[in-house]
Amino acid sequence: MGDTKWIKDLFLHFKRARSLAASYNGYVVKVIGDEVVAAFRTSTDAVSFALAFATETGIDYVGIRVGIHSGEVQIRDDDIYGLNVNFAARVQAKLDSEGILLSNAVKEDYENASEWSADVIFSRVRKKLKGFRGTQVLWRAVTSASNNAAIAQRRKRKNVVVNYW
Repeated sequence: MGDTKWIKDLFLHFKRARSLAASYNGYVVKVIGDEVVAAFRTSTDAVSFALAFATETGIDYVGIRVGIHSGEVQIRDDDIYGLNVNFAARVQAKLDSEGILLSNAVKEDYENASEWSADVIFSRVRKKLKGFRGTQVLWRAVTSASNNAAIAQRRKRKNVVVNYW
């Protein structure tokens, strides 16, 4: 696969992210390389988006790594800033491969919401996050659909050949 095909697929992936984010009361703030930064009204919306996006990324061989945290942010020049944005980025960085990792606050918000899904399985992990004190309690979130999608995406990637020029 060369740049032309990869970039075409990447933009289909971004289109899927934008469409799906809007359906979960969110929006894509920006795209950096092959990463999407999105914001949502509630933790539940963010988690629901992540689970749906992990299941259908728009490209059958593309998996996603998602870190979610909640809290106040500063909005300037159509971008978001602040410690909570950095915290979410550090959470995402702790994923070795596809998956969804939540801060403890997000998991609690999700479980306390009236529209949360009992299909979601949470598993606790403890991690140190660069720039933040102590060990943080984080939660992997998965459904059978998101898990099956990740397996299928890895299989498809094995069939994709990338040529570097």
